[in-house]
Formats: sequence, C-alpha cells, structure tokens
Amino acid sequence: MKLLNRFLAPIIFFVFSCSFSASAQEIPMTGSTGAITDFLLEAMDKTNTNWVLDGKREDIDGSPYLKDDFELGEIELIDNSVFTDILLRYNIYNDEIEYQDGGKNYSISAKHTLNKITIRDDIFVVEIYESSVGEKQGYFTLLANGEVKLLRKYNMELTDKVPARALQDPEPRKFIRKKDIYYVKEGLKRIHEFSNVKKLIEHLGDHQDELKTFTKKEKISSNNPEELAELINYYNSL
Repeated sequence: MKLLNRFLAPIIFFVFSCSFSASAQEIPMTGSTGAITDFLLEAMDKTNTNWVLDGKREDIDGSPYLKDDFELGEIELIDNSVFTDILLRYNIYNDEIEYQDGGKNYSISAKHTLNKITIRDDIFVVEIYESSVGEKQGYFTLLANGEVKLLRKYNMELTDKVPARALQDPEPRKFIRKKDIYYVKEGLKRIHEFSNVKKLIEHLGDHQDELKTFTKKEKISSNNPEELAELINYYNSL
C-alpha cells in the first residue's frame, strides 16, 4: 500500500496542477473599478499616466490617441494567459496602450511578455524596429497573418509652440497624425519597412510575375492597408 501511495501521489499532483493551469488561462475582467488582478499588474508594470510634458502641465491641440474613448478589449501574454473585458485605447504618440481601472488610466509599454492586445478590430503585436533614436520595441497592428505578415505602425508628431508675431496670435503645440508606415515580416526574421508596392514585391523575392499580375489586376495601392493585406494573403496562398 505504501508503494502504491508513493506511485499515485506524484500522478495526482501532476493532474491537479495541469487542471489548475488550464483553468487559469483565461481571466475575465469587468473593465471597471477593481477589475485588474495583481498578476496582470505585475506582468504589465502598471504605470499611472498623466498629461505632464517637460515637467509641467500645458494645453495641446489635438489628441495623441487612435481613438479617444476606451473600448473593451483583451490582453494575451506569451504564456497564453488571456485577460478579457478590459477598457483599452492606444496612445500613438507615446506608443503605449492604456487601460482604465478604478477611475484612473494606466499604461502598458510594448514588451516581449505580450503576445497580442486586441481592441475592437485592431490586433496589436510587439516587434523590434529601428527608430530615430535606435532600436526599440513598439506596437504594430497586424493586417495580414501567415508565413508572411503585414504590419502597420501608426505615426504621430507633436509640434513646437509658435510664438506670437505681428498680426498673428501664438499657437500651442499640436498632435498631428502622420502617414502610417508599413512593414513585412517573413517567418522569424526581423520586420522590414517598405515604401510602396514595388519595393514590397521585390523584397518578397519569389513569385514576382504572379505578384505583379495580381497587383495590376486588383489595382493594389501602396496607401490602402486592406489592399496591401490582399496582396500578402495572395502571396501566402501561392
């Protein structure tokens, strides 16, 4: 009997552990006060956001957000833990996703512990890219998925103040939405920026004739994300 108990004990423990792990993978949130668990806070490095720039509060025209209002979404970590029904929005200028909890807003910086964050129709993933200040991790929206992925980087700048001049009032700083930047990712390779459809096709390498014919037939535009996604989906089907 003792031998049997020694044999069964680790098996029972293993089954119990697996059951607990499986049941803990999806963690529903209410998206309101007191909704975010300690586990999520620890994983996301909870940081209170505010409107302080250069050490002081100031008026700025425009908005840094993709959408000003918070919307229900979900966060999936690389360990497959999923947090649902969280109020989220994307700050383009800071390249951060914010969530709302207890009447306060908190930021989630792009980091490798994230698998994806979904806000309505937008799926945000984290990739390494070259910025004006060097290599960074940032948020990209996934437009086409497969062996080759199409990614979009939202882009925004904050202008300087314009001082008062003769017959002209001063102007505050402004958030200005810039042209989106598109990238392609092949397998596990680093992402590659492209400026137009011709450059994209050249980068893909094979199936050049088929891609050129498809682009001409479907009138694929370099500035249309849906059409670029069609091209990548077509390539993945070849």
